[in-house]
Amino acid sequence: EKNFPNNPFTKRDKSIIRALKISEKLLNETEYLEEILDILAWSGKSSMSYSLLQELVGTNDNISIQNALGVALELRFIKREKDETRFAIHRLLAKVRQFEKPLKERKEWHQKIVKNLEKWFRDKHDESKNLTEAEIELDHLETWQKQTLRYIPEDAVWLTLLKANPLIERGNYKEAQKFIENAY
Repeated sequence: EKNFPNNPFTKRDKSIIRALKISEKLLNETEYLEEILDILAWSGKSSMSYSLLQELVGTNDNISIQNALGVALELRFIKREKDETRFAIHRLLAKVRQFEKPLKERKEWHQKIVKNLEKWFRDKHDESKNLTEAEIELDHLETWQKQTLRYIPEDAVWLTLLKANPLIERGNYKEAQKFIENAY
């Protein structure tokens, strides 16, 4: 808490930082809870679908994922969107998680997330009926692509190419070509 940047955004409410410290035992005891919080913290600002979140966590264990989400919702670390299948992290908590667990120190975890993100978007591209679902998640793809370019640029090629897929499917070839050229 002492080392956390002291700016107007964080100065307003350090109680969530204290709550996170108090809840650290729960974080350690609840399977996938910390993983979910970290994924949401480092992803785009928009809410994330259960489908993508589950893929990024890297498990098919719905019970454990739902349990972790339930704990996070109860602690008000995340919120559930109206349609019940999208989740977003509290903005200050995202800043705390990013500060405490910087990506530059978590290369293996970052690579795992990138691999799972690539798989999810490729699967959605292969099932063209799910193109809209993939387009809704582009905020997360773009955020991870930028972070990957910054910390592990050799792993960013596929993320850059995947950004072009919806454009190609919609016939916007010139715009897609920019992403493809940037990938190489």
